[in-house]
Amino acid sequence: MTISLQHSINVNASPATVYQALTNLDQIARWHCGQVNGEVAIGQTLTLESDEGPTFTWTTRELIPSSKIVQQCTQGPGSSTGKALTFQLRESGQHTSIELSHDGWDPADPHLPRCNTHWGHVLHRLKAYVDQ
Repeated sequence: MTISLQHSINVNASPATVYQALTNLDQIARWHCGQVNGEVAIGQTLTLESDEGPTFTWTTRELIPSSKIVQQCTQGPGSSTGKALTFQLRESGQHTSIELSHDGWDPADPHLPRCNTHWGHVLHRLKAYVDQ
């Protein structure tokens, strides 16, 4: 049995603005806190080297403009390889809800609490960037 990490945050930006912040390398580099290489496109890889630690490579599996991004970890520390990451963007009045799901976690994985905390920080950095 596996579980999914779930996070959600509202931002004061349009879904299109958030989508660009999640898919445009120049914009990712502005809020990511590390090195960014690659491309966010179906079948292509994005490598994120954090200033705070490990490097992760994500292969994009699905893109629906202004709505959804699905990626799979293809390289990273511990048990990260193979896990799926989904960003779902939903317009809600004057806000956009960013819903993040990180699937494939064993409930006993010792990295789960740290990763769960990390995603909260990531969403707050993204929010600070798009709310400008």
